[in-house]
Amino acid sequence: MDKATEKFISKYNEINKNYSKHLTNLEITEMLLEEEDNAFLKTKTKLSDLEPHIMDCWSVCNDLETIFKQVGDGEREPTEDEMMNTLLGMKQLYQWKFEQLFNTYEKVITTSRNGSDND
Repeated sequence: MDKATEKFISKYNEINKNYSKHLTNLEITEMLLEEEDNAFLKTKTKLSDLEPHIMDCWSVCNDLETIFKQVGDGEREPTEDEMMNTLLGMKQLYQWKFEQLFNTYEKVITTSRNGSDND
């Protein structure tokens, strides 16, 4: 018997034992499926936490376009110091953004794994 089947039977027996009234097989199965759906929704909610971080990281393209426009079509060309400061600032900013994205990703993975381990 595989692990998933053992887990299902174990939960089935636990639900059946803990209820004073006799439940039908269908009622117990529905309870088990509802439990699984809730675990999935909790994980899904956590996955949605990644979206703002991902979208925020995409703004690097807009920021680079602003630099291209200033260098190519701006009223004045940035000085070498302005360019270096801008690029160094962007480098640090996006390093933080990607760190925050990755930290959120790690939390989602941990939550997802813990959710499936506890079921």
